[in-house]
Amino acid sequence: MGATYWKFNGDLCQIEIVGTTPTKPEGSESSVDCECDFDNSTTCHVVRIVLKRYNLPGVLPPQLVKLHYLREVDFAYNYLSGTIPPEWGSTQLTLISLLVNRLSGKIPKELGNITTLKYLTLEANEFSGTLPAEFQNLQNLETLMLSSNQFSGRLPATLAGLKNLTDFRINDNNFSGPIPEFIQSWNLLTRLEMCGSGLEGPIPSNISVLEKLIDLRITDIKSPIQQFPDLSRITGIIRLVLRSCNLSGEFPPYIWQMQLVEVVDASFNRLVGEIPNDISGKSLRMVFLAGNMLSGNIPESILKDGFSVDLSYNNFTWQGPGQPTCRSNMNYYINLFKSSSTGNPFISSASVTGGEFFHAQKISPVLDACHLQASKKFEELVDKILGSKVDKEEAERMVKVALLCTNATPSIRPIMSEVVSMLEGQLPIPDTIPETNTNSDDLRFKALRDFHQGTQSQSFFTRSQTAKQTTFHTQSSVQRSSSTSMEETLEIQQDTRT
Repeated sequence: MGATYWKFNGDLCQIEIVGTTPTKPEGSESSVDCECDFDNSTTCHVVRIVLKRYNLPGVLPPQLVKLHYLREVDFAYNYLSGTIPPEWGSTQLTLISLLVNRLSGKIPKELGNITTLKYLTLEANEFSGTLPAEFQNLQNLETLMLSSNQFSGRLPATLAGLKNLTDFRINDNNFSGPIPEFIQSWNLLTRLEMCGSGLEGPIPSNISVLEKLIDLRITDIKSPIQQFPDLSRITGIIRLVLRSCNLSGEFPPYIWQMQLVEVVDASFNRLVGEIPNDISGKSLRMVFLAGNMLSGNIPESILKDGFSVDLSYNNFTWQGPGQPTCRSNMNYYINLFKSSSTGNPFISSASVTGGEFFHAQKISPVLDACHLQASKKFEELVDKILGSKVDKEEAERMVKVALLCTNATPSIRPIMSEVVSMLEGQLPIPDTIPETNTNSDDLRFKALRDFHQGTQSQSFFTRSQTAKQTTFHTQSSVQRSSSTSMEETLEIQQDTRT
């Protein structure tokens, strides 16, 4: 696997030296576990191999099939390239973790032969193609994490047979077709993530049968208008993210009464209604409802110590100095930018209706920034507290790069290495001039699309795994995608097993 230093003590079943340098990298993990209860405890067999964060530059070894008792392999956070060896299909592995490497190509259909497999994570690599229909044979599979790759095509209907799935994540991919109805068959599911996956709406109404869900995240889907899905039976939910899903109608009052929910993000939809005065949910800490049509007063019940709240771009009652939201020295974060009809031109404008109303409302913060930048008034976006300490050239560069990074299409945004190069002045930054045609699939950055397509062939812009690793560590599991929101960033994927 590319290690230039290797020393293994067979008597103790212990790795003494491994890696590309004599000293182990900070944070690295290595172990080989053996079981010695064979032949009256006279024979030992390797059952588990862990080589994490060693920057190994090699390929996955087909020879692992010779370790007939091997059950788990964890090669996360390396520079491994190439494909998954088809030979692995004859193993009896229960866990495969290849998180954050440079692996590419299609998933070999032979992986479907590992019927013992319970845990499979291929996140943050460069895999492509469709998922093999042979995955239907993985009847024991509990965790399937495929986020941050380049998978395409529809989710195969054969996945419906994975009855033991508890964790399914496909964020930041290029899948197509609607979110499949067959997800209702995964009745043991506790975590479902489809953020910027490429799938389209609507969200299936039968999602309500997944009563064991504690983490539901679906974002950035093209969808016909639909009502907020009925989640009243999913009483144990902790994180609920349904951002930019074209949801309309009333925001469900029962959400505020859920006792375990900590994060609610339904930003950039078409939801109406009011926030109740009595929020009984004791665990709620983050509420993101920006870019909707909510109205009424903002009650004190949502202004608790430690809360993070974003209600910008809505239709709430104007919040003056006498309102609870404007009290000083409180231990909460609240964003009310243009949260009232008097402060939101998109709410009050009679010339914007129907789909145009939604689209304009959704992108208005970025449009404001685009117009200020286009008119060379970018300094108005800088915090006034900084005063004369601001380097205008540096500020303009940061504003331009920020606008590029807020593209509605994940695949068009610059990756982290490009962002760093632009901020350092090593790359030119294209201007981002908003268009006025609301029927365009991307009002903001047609210029960026042209720029990105024209530079993909240059080696400097190659989407290297190093850049992907930087992005992964900086944000969360998905994380070249705009589907990353504040609550996802704060979580830093604490509960991801690697």
